[in-house]
Amino acid sequence: MKVEKLMYIEALLLTRGKVRRAYLMERFRISPKSATLLLEAYIQQCPDQMELIYGPKPHYAASTSLKPCLFDNESSAKRFMKISTQMDAILSSVDI
Repeated sequence: MKVEKLMYIEALLLTRGKVRRAYLMERFRISPKSATLLLEAYIQQCPDQMELIYGPKPHYAASTSLKPCLFDNESSAKRFMKISTQMDAILSSVDI
């Protein structure tokens, strides 16, 4: 499951150019501390992929040297993101 979360971070960077702790908290229903630890794990596994941007809404922006670290290529990241979004929609419509 942790690998999926790290892949989600990378997919966000490749498709949207940024990732925020709030995105991870909402997507995975995790605490702020868990989201921070997840971002730190990604930074450790894939260094130099993103940089912290301070401001009213702090976030990590894709670095200019960003390249797929966990995916074979950018197209794989886009497919992952599309499937992940579709699964979220399906699961949110199911009463568990």
